[in-house]
Amino acid sequence: MSLLYRWKEWAGEDVVKKYVTQLISTDDGVIKYLKGYTGKVISTDGNYKSIDRKAIADFISMDVLQSVVDKIDVSKLEDDDAKEAIEIFKNPPKRGW
Repeated sequence: MSLLYRWKEWAGEDVVKKYVTQLISTDDGVIKYLKGYTGKVISTDGNYKSIDRKAIADFISMDVLQSVVDKIDVSKLEDDDAKEAIEIFKNPPKRGW
């Protein structure tokens, strides 16, 4: 999602936030947004996937995003990566010593 940061530099924060707000107005858009922030973490604590919540919050309120995600019926999704992104967002992996 580094493209969003570059776009923010060129066009300003308001333009990017407006785009993200429009993007997450559909289930497909929310899924694309979340998948863009999902990455694999390799650590001594184990390998797992995580979503960069801090970066997500740079462009959309987490409360707004949470309310949109909560409306998605995961059982109707056919894409395993989409299901995984929603699941990771709803239940972030708890890691630590």
